[in-house]
Amino acid sequence: MLRSPELYPNPENATLEELRVAMDAAPNKRSYVRLSALRTLLLGHERKTVCAIFDRTDRMIRLWIELFNRGGIDALMAVTVVTWCAYGSYLALRYGYGWRGRRTAYLAVAAFALVVVVRLALPATHFA
Repeated sequence: MLRSPELYPNPENATLEELRVAMDAAPNKRSYVRLSALRTLLLGHERKTVCAIFDRTDRMIRLWIELFNRGGIDALMAVTVVTWCAYGSYLALRYGYGWRGRRTAYLAVAAFALVVVVRLALPATHFA
C-alpha cells in the first residue's frame, strides 16, 4: 500500500529514538500523547488504528502529522527549553543569590511574556 506523504509523518524529521527522548521530556500529558501517536505511526501502524489507540479523531491525528512534517519536534522543544531556562534562572537568582524586588519582578514578567508570545506564535492546535 502506498502511503501519501501528507498523511503520514516524515521519518526524516525525527528518529524513533529522538521521539522517545522527547516523550520522556514532554512537559505535559498532551505532548506525551501527541509524540506517542507520531511514534506509533512511524512504527508502521495505520492512522485509523492510532486514532482508536489514542482515542483521537482522524482530523486531530492528521493535524499532528502536518505540524510534525512542517517542523518536527525541534521548534516546540527549543521553545520549551528556553522557557524553562528563563524560569529556572528566575528561581536560581531569587533563592540562590538573594535577588529581591524590582529585578526579579522584571525577570518574572519577561519569562511570562515569553510564554505568552510562544503560545500566540505557535498554532493553538500545536498544544492540543
